[in-house]
Formats: sequence, structure tokens, C-alpha cells
Amino acid sequence: MNRVRAPLLAAALLLAGLARAEPQMPPAVRQVAVDERLGETVPLALPVTDAQGRHRRLGDYFVDGRPVVLALVYYHCPMLCSLILRGLAQGLRGLPWAPGKEYEAISLSVDPDETPAQAAERQHGYLEAMGRPGDLDAWQFLTAPRASIVGLTRALGFRYAYDPTTRSYAHGSLLFVLSPQGKITRYLYGIEFPERTLRLALTEAGEGKVGSSADRILLTCFHYDPATRRYGFWIFGFLRTGGALVFGLLALMMGRFWWLEFRGSRGDDRTGGTA
Repeated sequence: MNRVRAPLLAAALLLAGLARAEPQMPPAVRQVAVDERLGETVPLALPVTDAQGRHRRLGDYFVDGRPVVLALVYYHCPMLCSLILRGLAQGLRGLPWAPGKEYEAISLSVDPDETPAQAAERQHGYLEAMGRPGDLDAWQFLTAPRASIVGLTRALGFRYAYDPTTRSYAHGSLLFVLSPQGKITRYLYGIEFPERTLRLALTEAGEGKVGSSADRILLTCFHYDPATRRYGFWIFGFLRTGGALVFGLLALMMGRFWWLEFRGSRGDDRTGGTA
């Protein structure tokens, strides 16, 4: 009996310890959350500033039918933001599409005190990591006034907080994927963003205008699972796609048989008429 009670007592003590520890979490951390707002549109008229100090509108990067992958970070972040941006750089590097032409990659600082010079420094380093050094159109690094940051983060459901004791921001680790019209189509969580995940998410956000026919077929076979927050193989999509291909092949074969039979019957008619 004592052997049974000991693990139960240890578990109870652990849970009690966690319950006591939770209120001791920094207030900033307790405010961090993500309220997913899929299908809603972000405000595109918000003023922002690019890494070269030019004043722009957020909507300037939602053009020509290009989907957008967006990272909300801050440039003097000691750890997490670097992991997010490094993971994004590695994923983007594997994409077969031209950034700035077929899709847009944007990082925007949630710190209103950060400057274009800080954005430019980060842009230089991550363009190198992406394999596109000097290509300033490949990945935009933006700063913005407080009102723009608040308007965008509220629209995205991105809740973060400033911790004055550490002079840092507490925030979640994720990317946002948006349609060319600014509609939120996907939240991608983590610090690693594989090429296939980005490819499927951008194809989905691009509404069929980005990617090849093979990419769109792949999207029917891979379904985003909210539970795992990843794209996974979807057997029903595979069966539906496979069934459509089989039906198409059968229709093609039947059409060819009918055509050959039709030509053969016309040949017999001409031969009979000559005789």
C-alpha cells in the first residue's frame, strides 16, 4: 500500500508546487496569448517604415496577388526572436519561388522605439542566412509607430507584453500567413518552419495563384491539423485526388476507344459504298 501511496503523494506535491509557482510567473508572461482570427483582414492603411527609412503603408506589401508571411518580433530581442527569424530564413531558403515577386516576407518590430538602422542591421544578417545577400526586396524588415503596432497585433490576436524589469517583450513564437488582400489564412507555431510547411501555407494563402499545379495537388493531400498545428498527410484528400486521376485516365481511354471505333466504322462505310 505504501508503494502505491508514494507515487500518488509525489504527484500531488508536484501539482501543488506548480499551482503555487504559476502566480509567481512574471505578469508580462501571463499576458502572452494568441487569439486566432482566421478569415479576418488586417488593416492595410497602417503607416510603417522600412529598413531604409522610407515611410510606407502596410498595404504597399500586399500587391500583385502575392501572399505574405509575417513575423512579429523585436530587433534587440536576446533569444526567441533570433530563433524565429533563423527558422524562417532556413525555410524560405528552400522555397523554389522568388521572394518579393511571388510572395512577400515581412518582419515587423513590436517595439515602437526601434529604428530603421536596427531593422537594416537585422535585414543584412538574415538576408545572408536566406542566401540572398543584398536583395533588399526579398525580405522586408519594418518598424512602426505604437498606434500601428497596436492596430496590427489586435487584428492578428497577438497578445504580448513589455516587462520593465528585463526591458524585454514577452510574446509567442509563431508566424502569420496572409492572403494578398490581407486576410489571415494560417498561424504557424514554433521556431522551425520547414520548406514544405511554408510552401503549403503560401499556396493556400495565394488562392491558387502561387505555386504550380503540383503544389495545388499536394495541398489537397496535406491537411492542416489544428491539434498538431502542422500540415499532415490527409488520406481522404489523397483518395479524392487519386480518384479524380483514375477517372480522368478512364475517360481518356474510353474517348480514344470511341474515336478508333468511330474511325473504323467510317472506313467500313466508305469501303461498302465503293463496292
